Amino acid sequence: MKVAASPSATEFVLAHGGRLWVWASSTVCCGGTRFIEASLQPPAEADRFSLVPGGDFQLFVRAAGRHGLPDELHVDVGGIRRRRVRAFWNGCVYLV
Repeated sequence: MKVAASPSATEFVLAHGGRLWVWASSTVCCGGTRFIEASLQPPAEADRFSLVPGGDFQLFVRAAGRHGLPDELHVDVGGIRRRRVRAFWNGCVYLV
């Protein structure tokens, strides 16, 4: 899996503990759509995540059922008033 984190995302994650968890939401909507979640705090069932090598911070990713892991995972920072990390699974914010 290729990981591409923007410089601002890397700086943000490092400033907030240096660890990031990424997974597809377990909540399904709109005909099977699952949104990609990203958190600087360990989510429930953090033991189901795999540490992914590469990058300047620790990245933990949970495989998404039949989708497995993405070919590419992009990490960026969004928000104006409330900055937050965003992850894009093969370029998308959701899985179908």
